[in-house]
Amino acid sequence: MELFPITLPKQNICTETELYYRCAKAVYDETAGTITIPKKSVLTLDTYFNCFSYSKYQQYTHASVLEIHARVQGEVQLRLMKAELNGKKIQRTALLTQHVQNEQLDEVTMLYDFSRETGNGFLYLEVAALSKTAVFAGGHYASPVPAEQINRTKLAAVICTYKREDYVKRNLEHLNRTIFDPTNDIAGHLEVFVIDNGQTLQNEQVENKYITLYPNKNYGGSGGFTRGIIEALKRKSEFSHVLLMDDDILLESSVLVKTIRFLQIVREEHQDLAIGGSMLRLDTMNIQHEAGGRWTGLTVESILQNLEISSADNILKMECNTDKADFCGWWYCCIPLCIISEENLPLPLFIKIDDIEYGMRNTRKLIFINGIGVWHEPFQKKEKTYLHYYNVRNKLVVNAMHVESWNLFKSMFLLAYYLGKILLSSEYRMIVFPLQGFKDYLKGADYLLQLDSEKQHQHLMKTYKDIQETKTGRIRCFISAGIQFLMLFVKGLFRYKKIAKEFKARKKDFITMDFWTQKLGID
Repeated sequence: MELFPITLPKQNICTETELYYRCAKAVYDETAGTITIPKKSVLTLDTYFNCFSYSKYQQYTHASVLEIHARVQGEVQLRLMKAELNGKKIQRTALLTQHVQNEQLDEVTMLYDFSRETGNGFLYLEVAALSKTAVFAGGHYASPVPAEQINRTKLAAVICTYKREDYVKRNLEHLNRTIFDPTNDIAGHLEVFVIDNGQTLQNEQVENKYITLYPNKNYGGSGGFTRGIIEALKRKSEFSHVLLMDDDILLESSVLVKTIRFLQIVREEHQDLAIGGSMLRLDTMNIQHEAGGRWTGLTVESILQNLEISSADNILKMECNTDKADFCGWWYCCIPLCIISEENLPLPLFIKIDDIEYGMRNTRKLIFINGIGVWHEPFQKKEKTYLHYYNVRNKLVVNAMHVESWNLFKSMFLLAYYLGKILLSSEYRMIVFPLQGFKDYLKGADYLLQLDSEKQHQHLMKTYKDIQETKTGRIRCFISAGIQFLMLFVKGLFRYKKIAKEFKARKKDFITMDFWTQKLGID
């Protein structure tokens, strides 16, 4: 079966050549889908999208033999190479060599049994031009996996959106042109649920055989993604996985192909495996923001942050990274339905920290693979100061439920961190938001259970606009923050332990189907 295609740059997606191939003198014709290689030049595919992560396939899947299908013209030497880290240096080894002379573009196949390979690394193809010019026209990786070892795999891809019609339409149009092409057999393995929290999309704008629109009450990202999970659970006999995706990502469809094909051949003991997509920076497309994260209680420790993935060394770091991530952000996170139930849904945190908490609770077996990643706008470009309300409140809730060592003093440090961050910025008047987040946490579980989060969010945004029109001085804000901080500390001395125990004891009240269907007003 085909594992994934050899992907080439696209003007409407990404033109960072070294994410796809390396050859300084090559000439790429996107329309024809060909790369012309001059004599004595070598084209290599030791790249983010086109390397083969043999160690991941070896560890988790039934694949043991790699087929490399390449379309070439001219006289070329094909080499299957292995790259692995030897200390701090890359060690490259030629595993197979094949001499080819094609007068016309034709497909060549190479076979290699990688089952006995050791270490962490990747395999890749080299094409050396021996004639005056040679042409490479893509191809794909495959593996002869027996039919009885192929899993029933169908993804419910959930896109949660709020008044971002252009972003949603862009990604759906891309999927319709590629994945949902009638000639593409991958189409039967994917459906898209568009959860429209803003209720601004119309059925005729997005719906077809593979895409369904669900108008939804605006209960934030947690409510939108939970609605998608609920709809997938209703059809659990049809779907094997839920794929959670932000509406504003830039998606290369081969990422979906690689995800689906990998899951189709996962071994039985790894059916609870979740696949995370790395977040790549939309403004600097060869930089990875993170490949999963670990939760410290105060903030997120991003794994392999700000990694330049056009570098072969850094791609190997991805392969060799064995540190366990606590979670993957919901820009691209594929979770098996076998670990999701009607009693195990996300927390109602509206926005912020919901994906972290759900990952800590569920995706305990989570992997990242080179070539599975999406581009996303950096968070610092999207951050508004009023969101620190959620940063404080939601972090305190999650820590109460999951971090045994968390206490009042650490909570006060968290509050001081956000107050300091605001007071030292140009928006020093916005101290109300982290303070209110702490106050609302101390109101306990019943407050959060009964909260109308949409009205609360509207109130926060109105407060933000109102404060922008005030002219309170920085010193006055420092004094006010200090007084309120001390008052909350005193209040916490009497209430904090009780509230923390309450959130932990009542966690199940927040994550059931009954709670969410009532909250979202659905059947």
